[in-house]
Amino acid sequence: MKDVERIFAVLNKVKIFIAHSIFQYIPHIDYHPMDIAALIYYANALDITIPPQIKRKTREFLSKEIECNYSEMPFREILWGISFLLMEGYTLEELSDPIKHVFSFQNKNGGIGFYKDDVSRIPSTGWLLSTILSEKFKNDNLYVVQREAILKAVNFLADEWTKDVSLGHALAYKGAYVLTSLLGCRDVDLDEYNAENTVAHTIETLLDMQTENGSWTFLLKQSDSRISVALSSPHITSQVMLSLCKAHCSERSRAQSILTTTQLKMIVGAVEKGTEYLCETQHELGFWYAHNAGELAVINGQCALALREALEVLPP
Repeated sequence: MKDVERIFAVLNKVKIFIAHSIFQYIPHIDYHPMDIAALIYYANALDITIPPQIKRKTREFLSKEIECNYSEMPFREILWGISFLLMEGYTLEELSDPIKHVFSFQNKNGGIGFYKDDVSRIPSTGWLLSTILSEKFKNDNLYVVQREAILKAVNFLADEWTKDVSLGHALAYKGAYVLTSLLGCRDVDLDEYNAENTVAHTIETLLDMQTENGSWTFLLKQSDSRISVALSSPHITSQVMLSLCKAHCSERSRAQSILTTTQLKMIVGAVEKGTEYLCETQHELGFWYAHNAGELAVINGQCALALREALEVLPP
């Protein structure tokens, strides 16, 4: 059962923190363009009111930056720029050149690294897919042009993740990327991999990796639960919660769910425990500490988004 009043209080504090951070960063947009893009992206998702002139200034800067310099930009910057501009109304087709450039990072096995010639990695491959696989772009030409590349990337994620799980190397944040990407493929009818078994097994694996205090960590599942609890990560907890919430909402809307009623209830229980953990670990000024993973701008937006999505999953 959700404590709505508490969750809203936590959300209000982090919204103020995000808004304040945007105003701090915006005079230095030349030095922090992607941090601002990330903050405004989450502000928009969380219905935080941002003055139009700030959005316009960021949009003009990023659209010019991506249009002129995408071939020299790091992977992270390209994807945050694409995410922001998609949110601002750009189509996938309008951003086809930088997206094609990102796909040029793709290796023969279908995976993508953090830079060209880097080894294939689940996080970078999953982040790209979760950025572009959205039902609102279902009829976009990109899915035709990049269909083979997208399916190769999906196959890499599913195969690499299955191998990690079988070897006992599964990491929660990787599982979250895999789950979100596979669910996205189903949304846009690109599920040629027939990923239902992988989706169900990934959910089971993520549920099993939750620690006693409701968090997920950046480590392998530990036999000594005290180690996992001591190294809890708000960043990874919010990542996993978002993927589980997406899975729960997706399965509720399907005529024939691949999950049992018991499994759906287990997701709700895990999200409830994760929500309690995030509420308890928020700093009094409205933010969450990095705790060994990620950047403050992204962590706080992601934690807030996870709590908002939890409101849609938890029973009244």
